[in-house]
Amino acid sequence: MNSNRIESIDGLRGVAAVVIAFFWHYNHFTGYPPLLMVFYPLYYYGEAMTELFFLISGFTIALVYQDRIIRGCSFSRFICKRLKSFYFLYLLSMVITCVEQMQYKAILGETFIYNSIDYIHVLLGILLQLPGFLFCDIPANGPTWYLSILLYLYIVFYYVVKLFSKNDSFLMIVYAVISFCGIFLFMPYSLAMPFINLYSSRGIICFFWGCALCCAHNYYKKISIKTFILKKAIYLRL
Repeated sequence: MNSNRIESIDGLRGVAAVVIAFFWHYNHFTGYPPLLMVFYPLYYYGEAMTELFFLISGFTIALVYQDRIIRGCSFSRFICKRLKSFYFLYLLSMVITCVEQMQYKAILGETFIYNSIDYIHVLLGILLQLPGFLFCDIPANGPTWYLSILLYLYIVFYYVVKLFSKNDSFLMIVYAVISFCGIFLFMPYSLAMPFINLYSSRGIICFFWGCALCCAHNYYKKISIKTFILKKAIYLRL
């Protein structure tokens, strides 16, 4: 296993993707969902897997990049590497979705679920200015709002680490405080403002809890290593 990769988390991400793709998004189609009585929670509450994605993203980004940023990784290098990991596939999916939406509208006279298909929304989509970032309209390729919020969270994460990189324990507290801000400042009022809205609050709460869990994970690893070394030293002395 790569030191910056945990297979069980990859598996959890795969399960979440399956639930969203094959159960939650089935609600967008007409008809009775297959095996509804068996998979009822997945069909109607599968949207919660998005929060799990945010949490996993926070954990993994902190695991891979927190120490690199502390050691001097530049913002441009950090953000470019993150964009390279998904931006091409995102653009491809946006092009395919827009073409299919136009075909759907030509045949049936309306778009499929989402109505924001115009030059302005396409341009904003190319720039990853999707719901939760600078406005709250759902784009033609609705599920990609997650990536817009993720980009926003990457930027906040980088500067949080730069400003508060004393140690893992201190960063864990900062991450937890930011997460609680998402709960108490955004959720109760359902604000619809740039950066402060339901979409961004879902990301802030879970992403930074993931970062805090990573700090706890790192702390546990350090304690385990120290304990192992201490036991070895005691054993050798005996």
